[in-house]
Amino acid sequence: ALLSQQLAAVMPAHVIYPDVDDVSAGFSKIWLQQILRQELNFSGAIISDCVSMKGAEVQGDLLARVQAALHAGCDMVILSQQKRATLATIVENLHWQYNKEQRLRLAGLTGNFQHPKLSAPLSLAPGFWQVNH
Repeated sequence: ALLSQQLAAVMPAHVIYPDVDDVSAGFSKIWLQQILRQELNFSGAIISDCVSMKGAEVQGDLLARVQAALHAGCDMVILSQQKRATLATIVENLHWQYNKEQRLRLAGLTGNFQHPKLSAPLSLAPGFWQVNH
């Protein structure tokens, strides 16, 4: 619970700790669900490391990586530097339904970002993190 009070979210790396699991932490149910959620009582959001990175390729194609991260326990998946058509195909073929707990964790990430070059704070809308797939 202490970890959740200090951090709203964490990002597991594409690093394998062979004494714990044979897949990298970001794709590991042992790391995300058993250790982070159960043993450490972390209740914040888990955001994947970018699944388009070289270190994630062992999980398969981009769709397989997104699904593996979500099924392991990530609440949000980062996928960058992809064409819109690629992203659309992934979303169309993604078999995933967010539960209430995940929606609440992601909603907790909303906030304001201020930067000296911006004349007003940049706000993230409360529904921004919700995905209907």
